[in-house]
Amino acid sequence: MASLNPFSTLLGVTRPKFLILAPICVGLALAASWYSNNEIDWITTALILVGATLGHVAVNVLNEVADFHSGLDFMTQRTPFSGGSGTLINHPALAPRARQLAIIAVGLVMVCGAALLQRVGLGLLWFGVPGLFLILLYGGPISTNRWAVLIAPGLGFGPMMVGGAYYSLSGGIDNVAVICSAVVFALVNNLLLLNQFPDRQADVQVGRDNWAIASTAIAAKLYTVFAIGVYATIAIGWLTDMLPSTALLGLLTIPISLKVCHQTLTHSGKLPLSALSGNVLVTLLTPVLLALGLTLARLF
Repeated sequence: MASLNPFSTLLGVTRPKFLILAPICVGLALAASWYSNNEIDWITTALILVGATLGHVAVNVLNEVADFHSGLDFMTQRTPFSGGSGTLINHPALAPRARQLAIIAVGLVMVCGAALLQRVGLGLLWFGVPGLFLILLYGGPISTNRWAVLIAPGLGFGPMMVGGAYYSLSGGIDNVAVICSAVVFALVNNLLLLNQFPDRQADVQVGRDNWAIASTAIAAKLYTVFAIGVYATIAIGWLTDMLPSTALLGLLTIPISLKVCHQTLTHSGKLPLSALSGNVLVTLLTPVLLALGLTLARLF
């Protein structure tokens, strides 16, 4: 099948069903910037959206390639939310093309970054340079340190992506940007933390280290702390008048989050798929609701 349509098959290594997270993060930054009375520059927005999505593509493809060559993909029991796409397992001849795709994606990210630097200034380097290092190192050195792998996903999508997008759109960083970045930081850390649970036995065999490997009990507690942090950040932002009351729409995912926290704390050894799906739903829906709240505040 790969020989008949190799390009469409190769797209599997990008993990397309997960790529919605980058546009959601950019959308939150856009809503936050507009709420803060900044006009929308659609060219800048387009460059941010393309660069952010390609950055996510690059991370996914680099991880697929690394997991294939390390043998990890042959040992994991894939779920809809973890264990990779299985593309290179089924089509090993595509591995060189996958590596080329990752290089192209990274190159295009740098092109978008250079275009944004020209439009918004060198201050963007504070977000772009660390973001690029996270892309390149996430599947390598970062994956062997449990503290680094705990916070790297959130740093990439929170301060780097949401914060960088906000800076590009507004020319600075304010309290709204910090709050939105912090919310995404905690959400995405939790997204990857829970997805490590099913893979922990395979991960340890290829030299990875994370809190799911070290202690599922501690990992479950860390997950709960991050979950509390998401909603506490939104609530504190409202109580201190940094966020409008409509931003409390972001709290609507609390019931789902509570259920996932309970499942994680009580079934940390073997999580049900409903915990993983609930985790994904919270990660995607919370920033959408927060962005909606900020947009409504600006409109009315």
